Amino acid sequence: MNCQNQQAQRIQAKFHERYDYFSPTELEFCYNTALKDFVLLSYPFKSSRPPIEKLKLDFYDEQWVLDRMEDIISREGANHVTSYRENGISFTFASSYIDPQLVSQITPKVGVPK
Repeated sequence: MNCQNQQAQRIQAKFHERYDYFSPTELEFCYNTALKDFVLLSYPFKSSRPPIEKLKLDFYDEQWVLDRMEDIISREGANHVTSYRENGISFTFASSYIDPQLVSQITPKVGVPK
């Protein structure tokens, strides 16, 4: 089992402690989406991305992935309603795909052209 698998299992186990009603498939989907977002924000250029099996997350990266997993499930509910009207029943949701606060926590890793 490589390092990435161990990290994935650890993150999914932490998340499952809080949300024990998630199926293994839902956990994996949520984790994969959060990890994908982390990698795409951290490594904006395809050529600079490490292979997934060599990706190592430190404590802060793991926490970011967990926070993103929380963000994913909160967007399924009504947490990101930015306005609401009563009798005409009108909801307005935040338009971003990901919480801007989470995005601001990532500093992209880029290289210098040779």
